[in-house]
Amino acid sequence: MPVSASLLPAAYPSRSGAGWITPAFDVAEIALPQMVQAIGSRVWSADGAEYIDFDNAGGAVLLGHRDPTVIAAVRLARSADERRGLDRYTADVADRIQAMAPGAEAAAFGADVSQAMRAALTAARLVTGRELVFACGSAVRAPPFPFGDLPALRRLLDMHSGDIAALVIAPCLRETAPGYLPAVQALAARYGAVLIFDETLSGFRVHEGGAQALHGVEADMAVFGDNLANGLPLGALIGRRDLVQVAQDNEHLGPDIASLAAAKAVLNKIATDPVISQLRIGGAEIQAEVTRLIRGAGLEEAVQIEGDPAALRMEFRPSALGATGVDAGQMQNVWTSECLAHRLFTLGAVNMSYAHGDREIGVLLTACEQAVERLALAVRRAVPSVDGPAGRRAAG
Repeated sequence: MPVSASLLPAAYPSRSGAGWITPAFDVAEIALPQMVQAIGSRVWSADGAEYIDFDNAGGAVLLGHRDPTVIAAVRLARSADERRGLDRYTADVADRIQAMAPGAEAAAFGADVSQAMRAALTAARLVTGRELVFACGSAVRAPPFPFGDLPALRRLLDMHSGDIAALVIAPCLRETAPGYLPAVQALAARYGAVLIFDETLSGFRVHEGGAQALHGVEADMAVFGDNLANGLPLGALIGRRDLVQVAQDNEHLGPDIASLAAAKAVLNKIATDPVISQLRIGGAEIQAEVTRLIRGAGLEEAVQIEGDPAALRMEFRPSALGATGVDAGQMQNVWTSECLAHRLFTLGAVNMSYAHGDREIGVLLTACEQAVERLALAVRRAVPSVDGPAGRRAAG
C-alpha cells in the first residue's frame, strides 16, 4: 500500500548528469532513485527496488515509516469531531511535551516547522525591540555564526551589541566541549538576545526532553518539527510563557488534528518503549565502527562522521589532504553509490529509526567498509605523494 506523500523522503537534491566520470575518482555519478512507498525501515523506488532507509525523510521519521500506532491514532483523530478534538489533542500534546522538556512553561503548535520558527522569531523581535537574528546549523535564513567557537560568538555579540534579537542554534550539530551550550546561553542572556534551539532534528530523537535535557540547558524557546509526528507536517514551539504568548498573539498557528494525533502517539511510545536508547545505542555502534574504518584508511582529515549518535551525518573535507581536483561532491558520490549498491538509501546522513535493528546496521557497516576502501583508493590516485594509508600524509 503506497505511503502518504507526507511520510516520504522529500526534496532530494537533483543528481543530474548521470554518467559523468571524475578524473581522479573514476566513478560515475548516478541518479538517486525516486521513492514511492515506505514501510518500517524500508523504502521502495518506482522500479520496485527495495532499500533500507537511513535518511528517514531527513530524520523526520522517528519510529519507522507507517508505524501502526501512529496510523491508528491518525485514523481515529480524523473520524472524530474535528473542532472539539483539535483542542483536546492540542492540550494533551502540550502537557506531554511540558512534562518532558526543560523550560517548557508553554507550548504552541503550527501547521509546519517553518510556521513555528517564524512565530518564534516574531516573538523574539517584538519582546526585545530588535531586528537582527544570527543562526548556526539551522535552516533559518540569517547571517551565520560558527558552531563551537565561543570567541567568535563573543566578537559577533560585541560588534552588534544592543541590536541582536535572537540567536538560533541547532544544538546537536556536532560534538563540542561540555560547557559550550551553557556558555552560549549565558552570552545570549548577557547581551539580551533570545536563545532559540532549532530542534527539528534533535528533538525527541537524542533525548526524551530534546537537546535541552541532554545538555542541561534551558533555551528561551525551542522549535520542534516533523519528527514529533513521525514525519507528518507539524511545528511545535515551547519555552518561556511570555514569549510563546506573544508568538500566538502575532502569528496565525494552525496545526492539523492528524499531525497532533500522530505526535501524541509518538510521545506515548517514547514514554513506554526504549525508543531513544535504541536509537542512540545503534547509532553509537555505527559511529564507533565507521570512525575506526576511516582512521584505519588514514582518511580522518578528509572524512568524518559528525553529530549525535541518533542523527549522524558524513562530512567530506578532501582539501585537508591537499587533493587538487577532488571536491566534497566527488567523495560523497562514492559514498552514496556504494550505499545504493548495497540497497541502502542515504544522502550522507545516518538517521536512526526505531524500526532499525542489527540486520540493518550490519548492512550499513558493510557498505561503509567498502565505501571507505573506494575513497582511500580514489585519494591515493588524486594525491600520489600520500605516504602510507591514504591521506595519512600529503606532500607540502
